[in-house]
Amino acid sequence: MSKQSLQNLPIGVSNWPTIRRQNMFLIDKTDRLNVLVTEQIKIFISRPRRMGKSLLHSMLADLFAHGDRNFEGFAIYGHWPEQRTYPVIKFSFMDVEGKDVATYENQLRISLKMAYVAAGFTQIIDLEKEARSFDEFLKMVAVSFQDHDLVFLIDEWDQGLSANLNNEEAYNAVLGVLSKFNKWLRGLPNVRFLLVTGIMRYKEASLFTGQDTQDISMEPRWASLLGVTQEELETCYAPYITKAAQRLDVSEAKLLEQLKAYYDGFCFDSEAKVHLYCPYALNKFFVPIVNDSQQLPQFESYWMKAASASDALKNYLRSIRFDFGAEYQQLQDNNVILSKNDFTGSVGWSQVKLLPVMAQSGYLTIKESTTDPLTGDAAFRLGYPNLDVSKEFIKVMNYR
Repeated sequence: MSKQSLQNLPIGVSNWPTIRRQNMFLIDKTDRLNVLVTEQIKIFISRPRRMGKSLLHSMLADLFAHGDRNFEGFAIYGHWPEQRTYPVIKFSFMDVEGKDVATYENQLRISLKMAYVAAGFTQIIDLEKEARSFDEFLKMVAVSFQDHDLVFLIDEWDQGLSANLNNEEAYNAVLGVLSKFNKWLRGLPNVRFLLVTGIMRYKEASLFTGQDTQDISMEPRWASLLGVTQEELETCYAPYITKAAQRLDVSEAKLLEQLKAYYDGFCFDSEAKVHLYCPYALNKFFVPIVNDSQQLPQFESYWMKAASASDALKNYLRSIRFDFGAEYQQLQDNNVILSKNDFTGSVGWSQVKLLPVMAQSGYLTIKESTTDPLTGDAAFRLGYPNLDVSKEFIKVMNYR
């Protein structure tokens, strides 16, 4: 099989126009986007890093702003439900930093301004200069653009909170600003569609107040919206698998077995039926095949290393305010039982515990649906998703 027959893999690329322009490899899941944007108006999806959240934002931004003109050859082409285009307010809280109220407000204000400018609303620059406070700025923005139906795409919404789990003062400062922003966002009457993505659910931040924002993270029908199923691996990655097996001098069946052990196992399905591969880890594994280099594909912990998962967990372990000996023993026995409420529920700073953090962050995943032996309540049995995670996790625990 020639090098030319394999598309380049989007390693760390989450910008849809770039992927499209360079004809990079991508599994087509766009047939589901028309349902996603018509059935719900405000949606929250929780996923670990490197599972494709940012790419989903980029694709939806292009669709709402330009229609399906850039999706020829994809399932959504000709089936996008909108007959008009919308201004898209898109930004990530990864760009918003600060450990005190004034700094965090200022960073969020700048990100919001830049997002509106990118959507064509350059007059927001003057509004920001006139506003005497963050609160006044939000009010002025709401009034000034109330005649436009807007699409909001907000990624990594919980970053500021998760980054300060070891600093209660900074956590509360960020929380106050986020609560104010989310209350403002929920109150806007002219939102055509809102997608918020992140990792953790923090109940005090006003995102989940009332029924405004629907959390579809664990709904079975959306379980495979992000990530790679076994069927998608065996069909869409087929030419990569063939060439990798040849390079490693193993059968394709053996290679699939090893890929499954290392990169499969992520589950975001309340029925515990759909298991997924991390797309970033798969792409990293197959890179030498695309480059046609002499380097052999390597089974490494790509997700744990590239998602900064190890560092994030280390930061959290520094902040732990209780003895987790029992939890650690459950991890060692690969027999963690967590109630569905603890797995999917939102938490506050004083309620953050090790196992729910690990589950929502991807260090642990659902193995099966069960019942809590003590309470009889619905629960999940959790374990490490795969070798990618388990091999590095041991190092992290030893670090502490």
